[in-house]
Amino acid sequence: MKNTIAVFVGADEFECQQYYNADNNCDGVDIIYAEDRTHIGNIDNIVIPDLDDDDYDEKVIAFNFEVENYLNENYF
Repeated sequence: MKNTIAVFVGADEFECQQYYNADNNCDGVDIIYAEDRTHIGNIDNIVIPDLDDDDYDEKVIAFNFEVENYLNENYF
C-alpha cells in the first residue's frame, strides 16, 4: 500500500502519495486532485509525516503548509 495523506485547501481535497526518486536520490510526493484524479505535480525532498513521530502534529502542519504553498504557486 502506498503511503498517502489528504491535504485540504478550502473545499478542494488533494491526495499526496509518497515516492522515492532513485535518479535524484530523494523522497517526494505526487499531488493528485481527489475529485477527478488529475495529477497536479510533485514536490521533491518532502516526506509524509510518520504516525509514530512524537511531534507528528507539528510535522503534519508543516507538511500541509508546504503542499498548500506549492498549490497556490502552481495550481490556483
